Amino acid sequence: TDVAESGNNPGFKRQTNAAAGFSIMLYVGTGGVGTMAHGLNSAPSVIIVKSGSTTANWIVKHPSTTNNYDFLYLNTTGAPIANDGAWTQTDPTSTVFSVGAADAVNQDTKSFIAYVFAEVQGYSKFASYIGNGNANGRMVATGFKPAMIITKKISDTGNWTIYDNKRDPFNVADTVLLPNATNADQTVINFDFVSNGFKCRNSGSENENGTTY
Repeated sequence: TDVAESGNNPGFKRQTNAAAGFSIMLYVGTGGVGTMAHGLNSAPSVIIVKSGSTTANWIVKHPSTTNNYDFLYLNTTGAPIANDGAWTQTDPTSTVFSVGAADAVNQDTKSFIAYVFAEVQGYSKFASYIGNGNANGRMVATGFKPAMIITKKISDTGNWTIYDNKRDPFNVADTVLLPNATNADQTVINFDFVSNGFKCRNSGSENENGTTY
């Protein structure tokens, strides 16, 4: 049942900017498999869910993991987890995405917030790349000059990283935040923001040879 449209979820609220491919949703868990109407008019690529009333992990869905039901924890360094309790084995559609019965996304009577992102050509990109271990490293095409880059190693454990053009308005981008840690900004020379994507400038961090991010 679509909890957004059925009237059976009085806690449901949604604010959507379909042109930007972004929707923020509040809902109350039911403890059973269901669907959520995201309002984006195209299938979302990335979904981030957090319980507002429990200490459960942040749950992330990303299209580059092995299975459509894999999930990552935003607050840990862990590799993707293959378990269909979060997203079921159903791909998101242009109207809804599925949630499983797992407590972290759908515990009965508990409140949740979901951040839902659909890819918009020339504006946002959700994908993966493989590092080459070279300081004159991989060029990753996005089709536009990014304002923010978020990475996570998905072939093994590793930190999440956030780089942006506000803290680093000029190349090289070397100021990084780790969403899974409590550290303040750190300095790690990593990326050039270029007109059609970004280029790795470190032979290790976010560019280890043969590693998928």
